[in-house]
This record gives sequence, structure tokens and C-alpha cells, in this order.
Amino acid sequence: MEELQKLNKRISNDKSFRSWMLRRLEGYIEYRVRERGIEVRYIGQKCTNQRCSRWGTTLKQNQKNQYFECQDCGYEVDSNYNAAKNIGMEVIFSGQMSRSRDG
Repeated sequence: MEELQKLNKRISNDKSFRSWMLRRLEGYIEYRVRERGIEVRYIGQKCTNQRCSRWGTTLKQNQKNQYFECQDCGYEVDSNYNAAKNIGMEVIFSGQMSRSRDG
């Protein structure tokens, strides 16, 4: 799961409300997935929206609002979908020596 603390900027100007709301959301998600026997792992959101989920190229220019377009390989997709794939890759590749996306 992506660390939600850095999403505070997008929600409300009331800092205490944002912190409370994000803690509640994280707690609810953790409860529901653990209830089903799923492990919860937190992944930092550093560059997940700028990194190409196909080739791994990380450039600020790749992110265009809610749209992702890799300047290196031309891969185009919704930004949230691309970031979610990158978070999934972090979990899959954690602990492995190679970070190749080709298998």
C-alpha cells in the first residue's frame, strides 16, 4: 500500500482533519485486507508517478497531470494506473537481486 501521508496536500487545508482522515483510511484498509489473510506492506511513493512501469525510466516530464507518457519509450497510460503498477513491482521485486521488468 502506498504511504498516504504525502497525499495530505490534496485533501483539505485543515491539517488535523487530513491526518485523522488518512489514519482512518489506512486503518480501515489494513483491517479489511488482514481480515482476508493478506499481508500489508507500505511502499514509499517516491517517483511512482514519474517512473515508467514498462521500462523503468524515471523523468519528471513523464507525468502530465492525470496522464503518463514515457519520454523514453512512448508508453502512454493513466497516471494512477502507472503508479499502481510501479507499487506492485516494488512488492514483487523486493528482496530480489535483479529489477528487470522482462522476467
